[in-house]
Amino acid sequence: HAPAAAQLSLRVSPNGQQFSPIDDATLTAYPAPTPFAVAPRGAYAGRAADVTILGDGYVRSQGARPIVCPSEACVVGCPCCRCDGLAVPATIVSATQIRCTLPETAGAGGRAPIEVSLNGQQFSSSGVEYTHANMLDAFG
Repeated sequence: HAPAAAQLSLRVSPNGQQFSPIDDATLTAYPAPTPFAVAPRGAYAGRAADVTILGDGYVRSQGARPIVCPSEACVVGCPCCRCDGLAVPATIVSATQIRCTLPETAGAGGRAPIEVSLNGQQFSSSGVEYTHANMLDAFG
């Protein structure tokens, strides 16, 4: 399992030297998500594919205000998948699963890393690969 979240207290400073605590204000720092597998492992070239990325740390902050994420683009503050440099919106299913639809061009050159982000900015770097193969190739 992924490491636990850490509660950090917040302090503010008007000048970067003197800090004042903010009563009852905390920030929860979550560990980076860690993907370890993708299902299915690949698809035939030229076809979009729904994939589930298995891993640890796919959590959203409890009590955070809801963010309405667009279904057509990866945006800041929203979960995303990235394959072959193409970022697409994702849905957090559970603490161990995140889903997205990869476009037909993802992994078009064969194998490509697939990574996840909980905020549309920082992506994992697990090295999990996704494959787009032509109809005659087998997935390896």
